[in-house]
Amino acid sequence: MKQLKVKIHTHPIYIFWMLKIIFDMFYQLKMLTVIITAFAILLLIIAITKRFPLKPCISDTIVILIALMFTGSWLKSPELYLDYLKIISSLLLYFLGRFYVKDIDTVWESLTSSLLFALVINLIVCLAGKGTIVWGSAVTYRGMYFFKTDFAVMLCYFLITWIYNKKMEKTDFIPLAIAVVLIVLCNARIIYLCTIVALFIFFQYRKNKKIISFKNVLMLGCAFLVCIYALRFVSNTKFFQDRGLLSLHFDKLSDLMNASNTQGRNEIWTLLLTAFNRQNIFTKIFGAAMNFNQIFGYSGLNEHNTYVKVLINTGYCGLVLFALLFFIAIKEINDTPDRKLSCYTLSVLMVFLIVGFSVPTILYTNCSWIPLFMIGGCISSAQENYNVEVVET
Repeated sequence: MKQLKVKIHTHPIYIFWMLKIIFDMFYQLKMLTVIITAFAILLLIIAITKRFPLKPCISDTIVILIALMFTGSWLKSPELYLDYLKIISSLLLYFLGRFYVKDIDTVWESLTSSLLFALVINLIVCLAGKGTIVWGSAVTYRGMYFFKTDFAVMLCYFLITWIYNKKMEKTDFIPLAIAVVLIVLCNARIIYLCTIVALFIFFQYRKNKKIISFKNVLMLGCAFLVCIYALRFVSNTKFFQDRGLLSLHFDKLSDLMNASNTQGRNEIWTLLLTAFNRQNIFTKIFGAAMNFNQIFGYSGLNEHNTYVKVLINTGYCGLVLFALLFFIAIKEINDTPDRKLSCYTLSVLMVFLIVGFSVPTILYTNCSWIPLFMIGGCISSAQENYNVEVVET
């Protein structure tokens, strides 16, 4: 009789990602954020002392400068230590990726298993009739997460991770179909755009074509427009209206930023940016206190926008550095010899940046940790490839 063999993973980076994905579902337990961040710091210390020496690059300096600017913002409002920890830990994951890129196969395996586990758990919760919440007049499904977008981002990351790590046989499409249905139930419109981008990048990956090119950017822009107009069309259908699904209504593209389509976020942004631009020149250049949104006119949860948050907390200087970091990251992604790593990283990075127009993804570790870890890995991989080319010549 054959014995059932159970593979037990003991690699620290495997355990780390498994715990991270599971912990994200228990957002009420703030201590879990501290524990998983401490685990990340421990892994980084081990990597610094025992792994290959890291060759510094300009992106390392930029990440450190951004971290210092967020530190300055936090020191003006130290009571927001948990927000600060989340932001700094996201930047820390960049360096973790720099060191652990050689264990990328283990990372793939861990993310695939843990995200599938999260999908199954939330499917069970859905079938049990739990996790549905009404925001205004919209019916949304958030599963075991705080907000619908958190859950939708997890589903999008699952979709991306699954298609890059499976042979896509018939049975592999079942979890994908479940993820797509749950994305619709989440009622997070911006994830539709993220899914279109991710699938476009994946199809280019399968065709073995160059991902970042003028032609592809143009095609992606057209796909965006088609998706937006398609959503406007289905928004007027009885199916959408009867189920309380969020819709898009506009006569011209500039109407996309009105209060109805942004769920009032545009009013929050205007209020905060007006207050910020009234500050002194030093504050505008280097940033205000981390609790700025609570002091000046808006006592809600957050800025509802990554770029507004970065601007307010780190000033125009920090926003420029933030943009420069991702410009360099995309260039390094294009130079990464591992095509799978390159395309996967670009996909999750696009999710991070696109969703950033709706929520402060730099503050939400479930949105930021995977992209920043992968960016660090791509930069190390591109560096190694460059060194090999120099030696060969």
